Amino acid sequence: MRRTLLAVTVIAALALLATNAFAAGGLKLRYKSSKGETHEYALAMKMESSTQMMGQEMQQKMLTEARLKVVTEDVKQNGDIIFISSMDSLKLEIHALPMTDTSFTNPPGLIGKRSRVTFSNTGRELSREQVDSIQMTGPFAGAALRTSSFLVPLDAREVGIGDSLVVEKVDTTAGKEGNMVTTTTVHYFVAGKENKEGHECVKLPYTMTVKLTGTGSQMGQQFAIDGEGRGTGTVYFDVDKGLLVSSQRTMDMETTYAMTGDQKMVIPSSQTVESTITLAK
Repeated sequence: MRRTLLAVTVIAALALLATNAFAAGGLKLRYKSSKGETHEYALAMKMESSTQMMGQEMQQKMLTEARLKVVTEDVKQNGDIIFISSMDSLKLEIHALPMTDTSFTNPPGLIGKRSRVTFSNTGRELSREQVDSIQMTGPFAGAALRTSSFLVPLDAREVGIGDSLVVEKVDTTAGKEGNMVTTTTVHYFVAGKENKEGHECVKLPYTMTVKLTGTGSQMGQQFAIDGEGRGTGTVYFDVDKGLLVSSQRTMDMETTYAMTGDQKMVIPSSQTVESTITLAK
């Protein structure tokens, strides 16, 4: 049962790792690229959770560091961009009580495996596929696809300094363990311009709400997931280059896991997640 709960928690955390959000008159926030253009992003996440199960509390801390390589395969006439992305490094540490600690570093079945993802020039994911087969099972099997969705969706309208706007994103995760739908609604404020990582960027602080729903099975046990969260963050976007430079976020989640089958139970869990995506190269 503890293994089941750990797997479900990791699935939710990886989904959140890949779920990010953003957007003075006359500013057009559009992604731009050219064939062969290559960038690397550093991803980091810290999650702390407390879960009540069978009268006992399980506390868990998960630390994730990853490096994502993104190569532009093609740019269509309408501005859609096709990326080939791969996770070039991954370090995952899980510290849990009363369970033992677990760590993974560069699992060979995942590292370097390429995904092809097509985005609109406003950052909307249009399609994705796995180029290389992933020789892994369990909750980490979908990590390459999830991190491939690193772009933040923008809005088609022009904005100006001091403007506010709302953007909604629906993200679906499908895997052998189950399916999850994450609906993110973000309220942006165009605060002004600021230098970040050597880039002249538009600074976009935001507040957000997240809704998680999902179903699946683990070790013969069926489960359903329902969760809600609220968070704050800041995105830095290089308008001239059409490039995501940085995204920082803190979020609190309340999630319920309902187990069915031979052992029926309801498992509440509270989570605090801090994550960053930074242009590294």
